[in-house]
Amino acid sequence: MVFKHGSRVFALLAAAVLVTLLAPPLSTRAQAPGKSPHGLIQIGGDGWDNPVIDGLRIQVKWADIQPDSDTQYDWSSIDEQVANAQAYQKQLGLSLVILSAAPQWLTDTPGVSIYWAPSQTGPSTPFVLPWDPVVQAKVISFVTELCQRYDGVVDYIVMGGLGVNTETYMPDPDQIGLDMSLADAVIAWTDSSNNIVDAYGNNLHSTPFILSTAMPFSGDDAPTALNEMVIRAATNYGQHFGTMQSRLQAVSTTADLSNALVADFSPTNPAGFQFLCPVAGDADGHTLDGTLDDTLNAALALGAQWIEIYSEDAQNADYADVFGNFKPELRPPPPTTKAPHGLYEIGGDAWTNPGIGGWRAEIKWDIANPSDGVYDWAKIDGLVSNSVRYHKQLGLSVRILSSVPTWVKNLPGVKMYTTPLGPDPMVLPWDAVAQPKIIAFITALCQHFDGKLDYVAMGGLGYKTETYMPLPGDIGLNMPIASYTTAWINSCNKLIDIYNTYLKTSPFVIAGGVPFNDPGAAGAITTVINHGLLYPPFGIMQWGLKATSTNGFLINQLIQDNDTGRATGFQLTGSSDGSVGGDLQGTLQEALAAGNSLGADWIEIYAVDAMNPIYAPLLATYNKLLK
Repeated sequence: MVFKHGSRVFALLAAAVLVTLLAPPLSTRAQAPGKSPHGLIQIGGDGWDNPVIDGLRIQVKWADIQPDSDTQYDWSSIDEQVANAQAYQKQLGLSLVILSAAPQWLTDTPGVSIYWAPSQTGPSTPFVLPWDPVVQAKVISFVTELCQRYDGVVDYIVMGGLGVNTETYMPDPDQIGLDMSLADAVIAWTDSSNNIVDAYGNNLHSTPFILSTAMPFSGDDAPTALNEMVIRAATNYGQHFGTMQSRLQAVSTTADLSNALVADFSPTNPAGFQFLCPVAGDADGHTLDGTLDDTLNAALALGAQWIEIYSEDAQNADYADVFGNFKPELRPPPPTTKAPHGLYEIGGDAWTNPGIGGWRAEIKWDIANPSDGVYDWAKIDGLVSNSVRYHKQLGLSVRILSSVPTWVKNLPGVKMYTTPLGPDPMVLPWDAVAQPKIIAFITALCQHFDGKLDYVAMGGLGYKTETYMPLPGDIGLNMPIASYTTAWINSCNKLIDIYNTYLKTSPFVIAGGVPFNDPGAAGAITTVINHGLLYPPFGIMQWGLKATSTNGFLINQLIQDNDTGRATGFQLTGSSDGSVGGDLQGTLQEALAAGNSLGADWIEIYAVDAMNPIYAPLLATYNKLLK
């Protein structure tokens, strides 16, 4: 049935409610997203080679991706634009239309009802209700698949499923012939919206998800419901969640709740706008109610980090200087870092394994730095390409002190030591000649791979990657243990400072262990970790996870104490069959559960287990459970 067109009343938030609008709370998510939209984004069209714009935002309709069944997906239209974004090195955003673009196989399902949302300017829009239990389950399934495929690949996703189109607007029940009170509709919408937001939040770790806000209903309950839903999302997902308003005009101010939300969250979360219409207006009679300059200045006053503009304006040469002068004035996006999560495979070939979130590689100083000032990143660059191609994460452990290039060993004054920790001789990290070369290598590595890697396990702090060091007596070094400990602490802190200086997006992680067998060693590693904790991208991991691991071990306790707001992880001590590494002292499932209970965002497992089909259901479960 088609219902008569009607107008809707956009209730504004009362001044008293605006005064109490909460500042964005701290997130429970371990890290900020690795992506963050910024600059000028063109809506649709083909502007990849236009220097005025920083990216494109395309509309994605559910029925176009799943036209035939709930198990088949056609991602080709999105993949084509992903390739363009990568080729032109520009941003790509997706806006999802879900409720008004439901596939026919869903609307033909018995019990699913279609309603018609009234419009002021055009025909009514058919849509399905997000709190319909059959609809909601299929929406969440679609959102989950899309997010898992494009996390870290696109720069932002404007969420669908919360309103008739993309914005959160919903018609009142009496406008669509729904036998439901307005109060009950607000409650149902709030519950379904929270469930759908969680589907985005649970499956997007690097790409932020954006809420395009509009008043969901008329009445006094709608502003409160929208505000509380936004605050819940920001509380649970921090910088992964953002807000935008899609009706920017020259007269836009915080008197409108959607604008107020953008302004309020802009200091800490992604926040942006879409022009209501082109500068010249549109066929429906919409205008910007002012000049282009006035509209851009309104966005600046509201804290815009990005603005979506129409293709006809982006391509208009008369506006190029205005846009070019305006872009530097946009608020910079909040600092972002990668967020390692799930299961990482050590070795093997994890790229096509659906139960594995990523691959952890190793780089050795002597191989990657064959001569002074010359670096060979080819191997890791190839892995980076695979991680992009297969939508997987990539972590890197760095080995320095026991992988010293020959040209460094031959430098006058460099002293190499034989150690019981392994067959390879090592250099001490405070060696006066070697340390500048170590710093140069770390600097070059970080500058090359920042943003390309999901985490870097720091080298230079111990014999291999972990912080284990020999005692001075074990290597024939005539140095008091107190002086040795101080020298180790100072060199670790200096190298951590270098990683922090040059890694802005990829977190740098200490593979912690009590460095040597001495009463002062536990205090030494605590001092070093406390220094690292001065830096938000610093993380902690422990190599040696077992089924029996608890917080009774110092490093595990430090991981558990700092898992909120930090990258925290583990590496299994060995494989489940004992063929690699040490004894798990229990089952693989028990070891993974132990890591999860200690606050792991990610766990590294060996290829023999990662590729074992017997463990596929278990690994798939923990790959999603770990965040």
